[in-house]
Amino acid sequence: MNIPLPSSASIAGGFVLGLVLIALTILVVRMLASHRWSSTTASIARQFFISLLVVMGLLMVLRFFIPAVLRDTWVLMYVLVPGVLGAMFLMPMWLPRVVGKGMSPLLGAYTGGDETEVPKPFYARAIAYRKRGNANEALEEVESQLTRFPDDAQGLMLMAELKANELSDVPTALSILDQLLERPGCSPEEAALALQQKSSWELERLKDVDAARRSLERLIERCPGTQAALTARQQLARLPSEAALESKETPRKIVVVHHPERVGLMPEGTTGAHPLSTGPEDDGGEAMRLVHHLEQFPDDWTAREQLADVYERKWSRRDLATDEWEKLIQLTTATPRQTAHWLNLLADLQLRSPNGAGAARLTLERIGQRFPGTPWADQAESRIRLLGLDQWAKAAPRVIRLGTYEQNIGLKRGDPSIPDPSKSVS
Repeated sequence: MNIPLPSSASIAGGFVLGLVLIALTILVVRMLASHRWSSTTASIARQFFISLLVVMGLLMVLRFFIPAVLRDTWVLMYVLVPGVLGAMFLMPMWLPRVVGKGMSPLLGAYTGGDETEVPKPFYARAIAYRKRGNANEALEEVESQLTRFPDDAQGLMLMAELKANELSDVPTALSILDQLLERPGCSPEEAALALQQKSSWELERLKDVDAARRSLERLIERCPGTQAALTARQQLARLPSEAALESKETPRKIVVVHHPERVGLMPEGTTGAHPLSTGPEDDGGEAMRLVHHLEQFPDDWTAREQLADVYERKWSRRDLATDEWEKLIQLTTATPRQTAHWLNLLADLQLRSPNGAGAARLTLERIGQRFPGTPWADQAESRIRLLGLDQWAKAAPRVIRLGTYEQNIGLKRGDPSIPDPSKSVS
């Protein structure tokens, strides 16, 4: 049976019809994109639309190559079209059974995938209200989301912040944080964040040092071995006392010291100045206080840095200061950045001593050995190259002694070669 070839008129008509179909497709896609669909509805619409386009394309091709006896008969309209359309529309049901799971990525691109979207809370509107200063509207948005997701940690933290900061209701905010901590699925990160915020509000807003201490101790117990627990231990060491907190809130009084008047008319031997009193730092009180503090709180890095500075600056004991810096450098809980900072400070200490460039070089080389390929290693290498200049800059200034010279030496009359103006003959 001979199959007739399509004529030029048929090809032109098919081309025009194809352009019309493309334009209609773009119009339908834009109309569908302007509406918000659920994931299931969007998957069904996408599947049906693609199937319809594929079937129409196949029919356009078959239109020119099927025998003439079947071209305009009921077979094309009532048998071929429904059969191909049904087969294409039901492709996701029968194709995996035929070709197996290897076609799942292709079918996922065709049907939109079989993964269901997990619903999540939406706090963008609440955050926008808060930035505009509408605390009540923001709180309503958070409460509406927490109605659907009552155990969401982000929503509870946002509600607590709104209550404490915008609405000044700190007790309610603390109760919300307690509710967050009592959730069965509360992670260590969420617990650390909530307890840190709780201790901060108890100390700064309620002035309750004991409550803040209990919150920090609870954080250390609940999140052992974490960076948050280490930070909490350092905060425990820096907690002020009740008296210090009250004195901080009390307005500072400025005492005006009376100075003697008409100092220039006072008899000789009287200055009117009071002798300087020696403070507790002069007899080692500051160093002793820091030592006792570190015995109780050995993780207080700031106090150990201060002790090293006191040993060097007030007692000129570079050996004791070096021991304190080494204790900090050997800490395994410190970050690489902090350790590199301490090594640089130790190198500065060694450069302030006579002929300390060699020891400083070894200290700076330790940075490259412990943290190779880091910016701190590159900085240490640059310091090593400039070590001689650094040592020269930190050295004591050289004292240049000036001799005693006679003044007006050119106007003296002892030299017969110098003419005397008074004896000059006019």
